Amino acid sequence: MSEKEEEEIRQIIKEKKRIRDKRREEQRKASGNLYYDSTAQELSGTGLKAKVIDENNVELQWGTKSEVDCKGFIVRRRAAKAEDFETLASYENYGPLVSKGPEGGTYKFLDTTASPGGWFYRISEKTSTGEESDLSQCLVEIQTEDEQKFTLAATVGIALTVVLAIVAGISIDPIQ
Repeated sequence: MSEKEEEEIRQIIKEKKRIRDKRREEQRKASGNLYYDSTAQELSGTGLKAKVIDENNVELQWGTKSEVDCKGFIVRRRAAKAEDFETLASYENYGPLVSKGPEGGTYKFLDTTASPGGWFYRISEKTSTGEESDLSQCLVEIQTEDEQKFTLAATVGIALTVVLAIVAGISIDPIQ
């Protein structure tokens, strides 16, 4: 093995270590379900769903089957390439996020401050003892109107190409 190859292997090992350290740091920052499973998408209910209304509005919806000792929920967001979450709303300043009781319930929140790009939304639960637990998160990609038009045009173009290929295949089929 040459010195160059050995150096390349050392660089790969360093990069893998950097990635592992970064993942550990991200897990350290999370709590609750996300601490145990950073890809957790489910609450003990219907999970976190996001619906992009337009370039500036994203509707979040989640549900729970049980909320023992829960005061309410906190909705946070961060840009896809950023590290820190910002609090958008809390049960303390937005009534619909207050716990619906031990039987759980369905919750909705409309983020009217969104903008085009990638966003991570995170739902956290606050207990009556003040403990906070991260429950679920999801990634939302918001496209501009021009990007939406381009995506639609590309989809129509691909569909048309497939239909034309099928028609051409049927018309030149020698078995007919």
